[in-house]
Amino acid sequence: MKDTPANAAEKKLGLWGLTAIVLGTMVGAGIFNIAQTTSSRAALGPGLLAWIVTGMAIVLLVLTFKVLADTKPELNSGIYQYARMVGGDYLGFNVAWGYWLSVTVSIVAYAVMLNDSFGAFFPILLEHSWATLLFGLGIIWMMCAIILRGIRGAVCLNTVMTVLKFSLIFFMAVVLIIYAKIGAFSVDFWGHMTNLGSTWDQIRNDMMVTLWCFIGIEGAVMMSGRAKRAKDVGRAGILGFILAWSLYVLVSTLCYGIMSQPEQARLQDPSMAYVMRAVCGDWAYYFVIVSVIISLLGCWVAWTLVCSETLFTASTVKIMPKHFGRINKKGVPHVALIASCAFMTLFLCLCLTSSELYIAAVDMTAALALPSYFFSAWYLIRLTRRGEALGDVGRGRRLRLRVIGWGCLLFVCWMIWAGGLVMMMMTAGFYLVGALFYLKSSRQHYPERGLSFRKIMNRRDRLIFALIVMATVASAILLISGYTPF
Repeated sequence: MKDTPANAAEKKLGLWGLTAIVLGTMVGAGIFNIAQTTSSRAALGPGLLAWIVTGMAIVLLVLTFKVLADTKPELNSGIYQYARMVGGDYLGFNVAWGYWLSVTVSIVAYAVMLNDSFGAFFPILLEHSWATLLFGLGIIWMMCAIILRGIRGAVCLNTVMTVLKFSLIFFMAVVLIIYAKIGAFSVDFWGHMTNLGSTWDQIRNDMMVTLWCFIGIEGAVMMSGRAKRAKDVGRAGILGFILAWSLYVLVSTLCYGIMSQPEQARLQDPSMAYVMRAVCGDWAYYFVIVSVIISLLGCWVAWTLVCSETLFTASTVKIMPKHFGRINKKGVPHVALIASCAFMTLFLCLCLTSSELYIAAVDMTAALALPSYFFSAWYLIRLTRRGEALGDVGRGRRLRLRVIGWGCLLFVCWMIWAGGLVMMMMTAGFYLVGALFYLKSSRQHYPERGLSFRKIMNRRDRLIFALIVMATVASAILLISGYTPF
């Protein structure tokens, strides 16, 4: 396989291709279990308010990405670039490394969910034994082979899968509209007859589900280096958010017209299969299972593209080892892709030997992704304080952008707090291991630095490294003492 320079990667993604990436990363198996996950925390009234508040919060994040993509189109190597502009190469590397780990672990989680979905037809897969391993490895490397044949083909496949997925979900929504009972929506609208707590408690608890539905909203930014037009990156994020938010709200609301809140809360995963079966019969159950499979396969394509692109673009800006920046004659970063699939293979093998490891890793995925959101907001705030960085904008627009930046920053801080500060600290060990790759990258891209720790890392980098070491030690002590946040 012939290598070509990294800058030979073609810019082939238009608005709809980027939008399909955003939708592919956001709308996965979660929407098919939204009935149970939201109803177990809130009644319909507080649930709707949770979706509205979530929408307002995510809009700030989407607008942050749009402003940065429009204002700094040259920073088209992913959202970790914003962290790099804030704190230098080592901070940028850590954000890219954490984000890549988050994506690869998420894909392995998709492998397990896809395995369980196929288990409805092939029960041996539900044993999570050698059959699951062979199944997972087969899907991982099949996706790798598809993408190796070209980014355009992979994006077309993702777009087709996204259209098919949304068609199936739309069909289910139409069925729910037909069978929903209008009077059922008003039954215990605020949840006062249940043990769900006050209205505010229900909103807060439900947002722990609704907010995480939009992890992946940055998909267009991560692929911005391949966008035909820089303006399409921000537009794709907004369009993808509107479509995803509308579907989530529509589906979760309509379920209350079929089943009461207590009935939904008792459903098994995927809860939509049981809701559909209640009104259409057994065929609807298998229809939803097939829909879940199609949705997961579409997500898998999108996330694998983002996964390989993360290592590739990080290498092109010299914060990842050189070999990740190689592309084949099809314009695919094949080394980054194969390395990502190899890590997925290793992690899948480890997870099948320990269910506790799988649960812990999945719980950490959001914590590894959140720093990229945090520093994106921070960078926007910094730009608004340096007027020349935003170009010729008036005071009013600069003030609005500052409000967006601060609002987004506060929202991300809340997500970090809600996810657990101890959980965030537990991720430090991953960053400590990543330092080895950063040292290798520095030696390859800047050989004049040699092995001198002071030349490789400046004072700020050494402070970050020291904080990572201390957090790793503290995490180890907590684990040894028997405490786990998982």
